[in-house]
Amino acid sequence: MKIIWKLILLQFWLYFLLWLTVHIDCCIIFWSYFIEADILDLLKYPVTRTKISPDAIEDIQDGLLYKKHFEADGFFKGTSKEKKVTEVHISFQINTDGVALFRSSKYSIWPVYLVINELPPNCRFVLRWFLLLV
Repeated sequence: MKIIWKLILLQFWLYFLLWLTVHIDCCIIFWSYFIEADILDLLKYPVTRTKISPDAIEDIQDGLLYKKHFEADGFFKGTSKEKKVTEVHISFQINTDGVALFRSSKYSIWPVYLVINELPPNCRFVLRWFLLLV
């Protein structure tokens, strides 16, 4: 029974992320409460970074799946020039792990948090930039 609920929860979050991808304007509004000037500069990392070796996979932006969905300028493939002026396109890593509330408790919590892939690696896993979904 637990496995079914975990699969349902995973499917929900995958649909939620798909919805965010399709409704990127809503995603920008969702993010607007904590977007600061410095995060906008940090989100330019995939375009401004310099690779040590052009053939090596040095970060997530070098992976085949990322390249399949994103162009070299940091936008989804097929994005019009007009939308590139007003939108910010980002991708997430989704992570979760169960934690028992008490040592002898039957109940546990499963926090879900998102990590922004477009941040530099030294900022990506900093608590300030996590999105925690409880």
